Amino acid sequence: MKFNRVLFMGSPEYAVPTLKSLVDFFGIRKILGVVSQPVRARGRGREVSPTPVHQFAHSLGLMVFTPESKEEVASVVETLQPDLVVVIAYGKILPKSVTDHYFCVNLHGSLLPKYRGASPMQATILAGDTESGVTLICMNERMDAGEILGLTRVSLADETLGQLHDRLSLLSAEVMINYLKGNCPAPIIQDEKLATYCTKIQKEDLLLDLSLDASLLVRKVKAFSPFPGAYVVTASGLRVKILDAQVENGKFVPVLVKPEGKGEMSYGDYVRGYGAVC
Repeated sequence: MKFNRVLFMGSPEYAVPTLKSLVDFFGIRKILGVVSQPVRARGRGREVSPTPVHQFAHSLGLMVFTPESKEEVASVVETLQPDLVVVIAYGKILPKSVTDHYFCVNLHGSLLPKYRGASPMQATILAGDTESGVTLICMNERMDAGEILGLTRVSLADETLGQLHDRLSLLSAEVMINYLKGNCPAPIIQDEKLATYCTKIQKEDLLLDLSLDASLLVRKVKAFSPFPGAYVVTASGLRVKILDAQVENGKFVPVLVKPEGKGEMSYGDYVRGYGAVC
Protein backbone atom coordinates (compact mmCIF):
# COMPACT_ATOMS: atom_id res chain seq x y z
CA MET A 1 0.00 0.00 0.00
CA LYS A 2 1.41 3.39 -0.99
CA PHE A 3 0.75 6.59 0.92
CA ASN A 4 1.26 10.13 -0.31
CA ARG A 5 -0.53 12.26 2.28
CA VAL A 6 0.61 11.50 5.83
CA LEU A 7 -0.57 13.16 9.03
CA PHE A 8 1.30 12.51 12.28
CA MET A 9 -0.20 12.79 15.76
CA GLY A 10 2.00 12.68 18.87
CA SER A 11 3.11 14.76 21.82
CA PRO A 12 5.93 13.57 24.15
CA GLU A 13 9.59 12.82 23.49
CA TYR A 14 8.59 9.16 23.17
CA ALA A 15 6.95 9.91 19.79
CA VAL A 16 9.80 11.91 18.25
CA PRO A 17 11.79 8.94 16.80
CA THR A 18 8.71 7.75 14.92
CA LEU A 19 8.11 11.19 13.41
CA LYS A 20 11.77 11.36 12.39
CA SER A 21 11.58 7.92 10.78
CA LEU A 22 8.49 8.96 8.78
CA VAL A 23 10.21 12.11 7.54
CA ASP A 24 13.25 10.05 6.52
CA PHE A 25 11.05 7.46 4.80
CA PHE A 26 8.58 9.72 2.99
CA GLY A 27 10.41 13.03 2.76
CA ILE A 28 9.03 16.31 4.03
CA ARG A 29 6.64 16.88 1.13
CA LYS A 30 4.43 13.89 1.93
CA ILE A 31 4.04 14.86 5.60
CA LEU A 32 0.99 17.12 5.58
CA GLY A 33 1.52 18.23 9.14
CA VAL A 34 1.71 17.27 12.78
CA VAL A 35 -1.04 17.32 15.40
CA SER A 36 0.11 17.69 19.01
CA GLN A 37 -1.20 18.73 22.40
CA PRO A 38 -1.64 22.47 22.97
CA VAL A 39 1.04 24.60 24.61
CA ARG A 40 0.74 24.11 28.37
CA ALA A 41 2.81 24.01 31.56
CA ARG A 42 4.87 20.83 31.30
CA GLY A 43 7.52 18.84 33.12
CA ARG A 44 8.79 19.05 36.65
CA GLY A 45 9.40 22.79 36.47
CA ARG A 46 5.91 23.39 35.01
CA GLU A 47 7.34 25.68 32.33
CA VAL A 48 4.95 26.72 29.56
CA SER A 49 6.25 25.23 26.33
CA PRO A 50 5.21 23.30 23.20
CA THR A 51 5.39 19.52 23.32
CA PRO A 52 8.65 17.83 22.25
CA VAL A 53 6.93 16.64 19.06
CA HIS A 54 5.74 20.18 18.34
CA GLN A 55 9.26 21.53 18.82
CA PHE A 56 10.83 18.87 16.61
CA ALA A 57 8.23 19.32 13.86
CA HIS A 58 8.73 23.09 13.96
CA SER A 59 12.50 22.63 13.57
CA LEU A 60 11.82 20.72 10.34
CA GLY A 61 9.46 23.37 9.00
CA LEU A 62 6.40 21.12 9.30
CA MET A 63 2.97 22.64 9.89
CA VAL A 64 1.82 22.00 13.47
CA PHE A 65 -1.78 21.93 14.69
CA THR A 66 -2.76 22.03 18.38
CA PRO A 67 -6.52 21.38 18.54
CA GLU A 68 -8.21 21.69 21.92
CA SER A 69 -11.24 19.48 21.28
CA LYS A 70 -12.33 16.38 19.37
CA GLU A 71 -14.28 18.62 17.03
CA GLU A 72 -11.14 20.60 16.24
CA VAL A 73 -9.19 17.37 15.69
CA ALA A 74 -11.82 16.22 13.20
CA SER A 75 -11.72 19.58 11.45
CA VAL A 76 -7.93 19.38 10.97
CA VAL A 77 -8.15 15.87 9.54
CA GLU A 78 -11.05 16.70 7.23
CA THR A 79 -9.23 19.78 5.94
CA LEU A 80 -5.99 17.93 5.19
CA GLN A 81 -7.55 14.73 3.80
CA PRO A 82 -4.64 12.37 4.66
CA ASP A 83 -4.45 8.84 3.31
CA LEU A 84 -2.49 7.76 6.43
CA VAL A 85 -2.75 9.03 10.01
CA VAL A 86 0.02 7.81 12.34
CA VAL A 87 -0.72 8.16 16.04
CA ILE A 88 1.70 7.54 18.92
CA ALA A 89 1.28 8.91 22.44
CA TYR A 90 -0.89 11.77 21.20
CA GLY A 91 -2.88 12.11 24.41
CA LYS A 92 -6.39 12.43 23.00
CA ILE A 93 -8.91 9.83 21.81
CA LEU A 94 -9.70 10.40 18.16
CA PRO A 95 -13.34 11.02 17.25
CA LYS A 96 -15.24 8.20 15.57
CA SER A 97 -15.74 10.39 12.50
CA VAL A 98 -11.97 10.26 11.96
CA THR A 99 -11.31 6.57 12.68
CA ASP A 100 -14.32 5.54 10.57
CA HIS A 101 -13.33 7.50 7.46
CA TYR A 102 -9.52 7.65 7.49
CA PHE A 103 -6.80 5.01 7.72
CA CYS A 104 -5.48 5.64 11.24
CA VAL A 105 -2.77 3.50 12.83
CA ASN A 106 -1.52 3.59 16.39
CA LEU A 107 1.75 2.40 17.92
CA HIS A 108 1.07 1.06 21.42
CA GLY A 109 3.73 0.16 23.98
CA SER A 110 2.54 -3.31 24.92
CA LEU A 111 1.79 -6.70 23.40
CA LEU A 112 -1.87 -6.16 22.65
CA PRO A 113 -4.48 -7.14 23.65
CA LYS A 114 -2.57 -7.08 26.94
CA TYR A 115 -2.42 -3.71 28.70
CA ARG A 116 -4.76 -1.58 26.68
CA GLY A 117 -4.94 1.92 28.08
CA ALA A 118 -2.84 4.78 29.39
CA SER A 119 0.06 3.12 31.25
CA PRO A 120 1.14 -0.08 29.47
CA MET A 121 4.86 0.19 30.28
CA GLN A 122 4.21 0.77 33.97
CA ALA A 123 1.75 -2.14 34.01
CA THR A 124 4.29 -4.42 32.34
CA ILE A 125 6.95 -3.71 34.97
CA LEU A 126 4.51 -3.89 37.88
CA ALA A 127 3.38 -7.33 36.74
CA GLY A 128 6.95 -8.60 36.55
CA ASP A 129 6.54 -9.63 32.90
CA THR A 130 9.59 -11.04 31.14
CA GLU A 131 8.74 -9.49 27.77
CA SER A 132 7.18 -6.40 26.30
CA GLY A 133 7.02 -4.85 22.87
CA VAL A 134 5.24 -2.57 20.44
CA THR A 135 1.98 -3.29 18.63
CA LEU A 136 0.84 -1.44 15.53
CA ILE A 137 -2.94 -1.45 15.15
CA CYS A 138 -5.51 -0.09 12.75
CA MET A 139 -7.52 2.26 14.95
CA ASN A 140 -11.26 2.09 15.52
CA GLU A 141 -13.51 3.92 17.97
CA ARG A 142 -12.59 1.54 20.82
CA MET A 143 -9.45 2.12 22.83
CA ASP A 144 -6.51 0.01 21.57
CA ALA A 145 -8.90 -2.60 20.16
CA GLY A 146 -8.21 -2.44 16.42
CA GLU A 147 -6.74 -5.12 14.18
CA ILE A 148 -3.05 -5.84 14.71
CA LEU A 149 -0.92 -4.80 11.74
CA GLY A 150 2.47 -5.52 13.26
CA LEU A 151 3.95 -6.64 16.58
CA THR A 152 7.54 -6.89 17.81
CA ARG A 153 8.53 -8.47 21.12
CA VAL A 154 11.51 -7.64 23.33
CA SER A 155 12.82 -9.51 26.36
CA LEU A 156 12.92 -7.62 29.64
CA ALA A 157 15.68 -7.67 32.21
CA ASP A 158 15.73 -5.60 35.40
CA GLU A 159 14.51 -2.40 33.76
CA THR A 160 13.13 0.86 35.01
CA LEU A 161 10.31 2.73 33.31
CA GLY A 162 12.84 5.16 31.85
CA GLN A 163 14.89 2.38 30.29
CA LEU A 164 11.85 0.58 28.84
CA HIS A 165 10.46 3.90 27.61
CA ASP A 166 13.62 4.60 25.62
CA ARG A 167 13.73 1.08 24.13
CA LEU A 168 10.10 1.09 23.02
CA SER A 169 10.35 4.63 21.69
CA LEU A 170 13.03 3.53 19.21
CA LEU A 171 11.30 0.21 18.54
CA SER A 172 8.07 2.01 17.61
CA ALA A 173 9.85 3.76 14.77
CA GLU A 174 11.21 0.43 13.52
CA VAL A 175 7.78 -1.25 13.67
CA MET A 176 6.21 1.61 11.72
CA ILE A 177 8.81 1.54 8.95
CA ASN A 178 8.68 -2.27 8.73
CA TYR A 179 4.95 -1.99 8.08
CA LEU A 180 5.44 0.66 5.42
CA LYS A 181 8.01 -1.54 3.71
CA GLY A 182 5.49 -4.39 3.62
CA ASN A 183 7.30 -6.56 6.16
CA CYS A 184 4.30 -7.27 8.36
CA PRO A 185 1.77 -10.14 8.20
CA ALA A 186 -1.92 -9.85 7.35
CA PRO A 187 -4.07 -8.01 9.93
CA ILE A 188 -4.99 -10.05 13.02
CA ILE A 189 -8.18 -9.51 15.01
CA GLN A 190 -7.46 -9.11 18.72
CA ASP A 191 -8.78 -11.81 21.03
CA GLU A 192 -11.11 -9.93 23.38
CA LYS A 193 -10.90 -12.76 25.94
CA LEU A 194 -7.22 -11.93 26.45
CA ALA A 195 -7.68 -8.17 26.77
CA THR A 196 -6.47 -6.46 29.94
CA TYR A 197 -6.59 -2.77 30.81
CA CYS A 198 -4.43 -0.27 32.65
CA THR A 199 -5.41 3.19 33.80
CA LYS A 200 -3.67 6.52 34.11
CA ILE A 201 -1.24 6.62 37.05
CA GLN A 202 -2.61 8.54 40.04
CA LYS A 203 -0.68 10.25 42.84
CA GLU A 204 -1.85 7.69 45.38
CA ASP A 205 -0.32 4.90 43.28
CA LEU A 206 3.14 6.28 43.96
CA LEU A 207 3.13 5.88 47.76
CA LEU A 208 5.03 2.76 48.86
CA ASP A 209 3.45 0.55 51.51
CA LEU A 210 6.55 -0.94 53.12
CA SER A 211 4.53 -3.80 54.61
CA LEU A 212 4.13 -5.30 51.14
CA ASP A 213 6.30 -8.03 49.62
CA ALA A 214 9.83 -6.83 48.84
CA SER A 215 9.72 -7.97 45.21
CA LEU A 216 6.47 -6.09 44.60
CA LEU A 217 7.97 -2.94 46.13
CA VAL A 218 11.02 -3.16 43.88
CA ARG A 219 8.79 -3.55 40.81
CA LYS A 220 6.78 -0.54 41.90
CA VAL A 221 9.92 1.53 42.30
CA LYS A 222 11.14 0.57 38.83
CA ALA A 223 7.71 1.10 37.25
CA PHE A 224 7.72 4.77 38.30
CA SER A 225 11.42 5.60 37.90
CA PRO A 226 12.75 8.13 37.14
CA PHE A 227 9.47 10.01 36.89
CA PRO A 228 7.15 10.59 38.63
CA GLY A 229 8.92 8.46 41.26
CA ALA A 230 7.55 6.14 43.95
CA TYR A 231 8.06 7.52 47.44
CA VAL A 232 7.90 6.97 51.18
CA VAL A 233 7.12 9.47 53.92
CA THR A 234 9.48 9.31 56.89
CA ALA A 235 8.47 9.64 60.54
CA SER A 236 9.57 13.29 60.39
CA GLY A 237 7.26 13.92 57.44
CA LEU A 238 9.96 14.08 54.77
CA ARG A 239 8.94 12.71 51.39
CA VAL A 240 11.69 10.60 49.84
CA LYS A 241 11.47 9.34 46.27
CA ILE A 242 13.04 5.93 45.75
CA LEU A 243 14.38 5.71 42.21
CA ASP A 244 16.04 2.31 42.40
CA ALA A 245 15.87 -0.59 44.83
CA GLN A 246 16.65 -4.28 45.18
CA VAL A 247 15.80 -7.31 47.28
CA GLU A 248 18.49 -8.43 49.72
CA ASN A 249 17.89 -11.46 51.93
CA GLY A 250 14.17 -11.12 51.31
CA LYS A 251 14.11 -7.47 52.34
CA PHE A 252 13.39 -4.32 50.35
CA VAL A 253 16.53 -2.18 50.14
CA PRO A 254 16.60 1.25 48.43
CA VAL A 255 19.59 1.92 46.17
CA LEU A 256 19.03 5.43 44.77
CA VAL A 257 16.86 8.06 46.44
CA LYS A 258 15.86 11.70 46.12
CA PRO A 259 14.77 13.46 49.30
CA GLU A 260 12.26 16.27 48.92
CA GLY A 261 14.08 19.44 47.91
CA LYS A 262 17.40 17.65 47.38
CA GLY A 263 19.22 16.00 44.52
CA GLU A 264 19.58 12.28 43.83
CA MET A 265 21.90 10.37 46.11
CA SER A 266 22.83 6.83 47.02
CA TYR A 267 20.80 5.32 49.82
CA GLY A 268 24.03 4.89 51.81
CA ASP A 269 24.64 8.65 51.68
CA TYR A 270 21.02 9.30 52.63
CA VAL A 271 21.23 7.02 55.67
CA ARG A 272 24.36 8.76 56.90
CA GLY A 273 22.60 12.12 56.76
CA TYR A 274 19.02 11.28 57.65
CA GLY A 275 18.74 7.73 58.94
CA ALA A 276 17.03 4.68 57.41
CA VAL A 277 13.61 4.95 55.78
CA CYS A 278 12.76 1.28 56.20
